[in-house]
Amino acid sequence: MRASAGGPVVVYVSWPAGERTGGIKTAFRHVEALRAAGIESFVATPDGAAPGWFATTAPVRTLDAVEEDRGGGGPVIVLPENHAGFVARFERWRNRKVVFCQNPYFTFRGFAGRRDAGGATHVLAPGDVAAALCRRRFPGLPVHAVHNHVDRDVFRPAAKELRIAFAPAKRPTETAIVHDLFVAENPHLARVPWTEIRGMSEPEVAAALGGSAVALLLCRLEAFPLTMLEALAAGCVCAGFTGIGGTEIADASNGFWAAEDDPGDCAAKLARAVDAAAGDVAARDRVVAAGAATAARFDRARFERELLSAWDSVLASPPPPEPPGRTETSA
Repeated sequence: MRASAGGPVVVYVSWPAGERTGGIKTAFRHVEALRAAGIESFVATPDGAAPGWFATTAPVRTLDAVEEDRGGGGPVIVLPENHAGFVARFERWRNRKVVFCQNPYFTFRGFAGRRDAGGATHVLAPGDVAAALCRRRFPGLPVHAVHNHVDRDVFRPAAKELRIAFAPAKRPTETAIVHDLFVAENPHLARVPWTEIRGMSEPEVAAALGGSAVALLLCRLEAFPLTMLEALAAGCVCAGFTGIGGTEIADASNGFWAAEDDPGDCAAKLARAVDAAAGDVAARDRVVAAGAATAARFDRARFERELLSAWDSVLASPPPPEPPGRTETSA
């Protein structure tokens, strides 16, 4: 691995890319944008395998292929907040390190109450809500909000059918409660089909959302729920939970949002969303237009601007001092 002429290589350390999570996809989107800007970068995973479930131009290598350099001239290591093994592996390296805190609610998985940041000197966060919590969790470190973006060429409205797209992974119990109450209280809507998008590839999710009139968002302890943004861009009438971090996206104009952790309210809001999609044309068009306007705020241009500004700051900073009492660069 050779550093680019303009500076060091940037390495985003990631869970195996075959796992279908928005956080993994976002790490790849960062690397794509950095490479387009002339910053040599790649994703490093334990197995070095490509994701397969979404298209990407970002190269993937194994963790073992990452060069070690105690002198601070080697790669910049970007660590996820939720993997203690990765933090331990790289914390003694003198290289610049950054925490990519995609969900501050799961920082305990990587840092378990530690006050330090594993030698990192900067933090990236996917939105303002997440950045505010990161500033509490990592006091004294610069925190850069790099808002997630949605590709509106991929996630866009298609021929709509009256069906409800949903992903229950984070709220399986609430999903069952909402479904039962929704059907019991709304017999006229009992035959509306539900389409589960969990486990789908990105093109499959885009097709499911694009063709669904309604999306039920089951967000929980989110930093910046990408699926919510994708559903808005796909022209769905949205209802459900914001997951705290989704309050940065959701408002009274662009969906029927339930009180946090209240499945009864969620069932009622879902019924309102389906009724609007099924027959209240004015309400449907108003909500869908507001959702499209929201999605447009989180475009690629904004994402790239914030990302490159953050990395200008990271690359201008000096490497941390040599850790005491260490004679090798990896654990």
